[in-house]
Amino acid sequence: SSAIEADPTTPAYYTNRASAYMMTSDFSSAVSDCNKAIELDPTLTKAYVRKAKALLAQGNTTDAIATYTQCLVKDPGNAQVTKEKKETEEAVRRLALARQCLAEAAAAAGNGG
Repeated sequence: SSAIEADPTTPAYYTNRASAYMMTSDFSSAVSDCNKAIELDPTLTKAYVRKAKALLAQGNTTDAIATYTQCLVKDPGNAQVTKEKKETEEAVRRLALARQCLAEAAAAAGNGG
């Protein structure tokens, strides 16, 4: 925080503080700092990745995937971001499938099936 007070225009200071916030499970503050870093430097991949991870920690998969997508617009060849986005999309798909299976099992049990 003191580095940001000294120079509020350095994006890395915000991503560093976002990392510290994530270690204390303050994911909302981490997202805010990542947003500020992205505002200062829209090409800063680290800010997008940290933001996506903080959003995932909050259970916000839709915005996390959107953040990965925004990052890939700025850095289309980034294999790590591509991998993390695909893994997140796959986890969301599997969760939806599991929910569907549970709903069908509950319905079958309710119908004596």
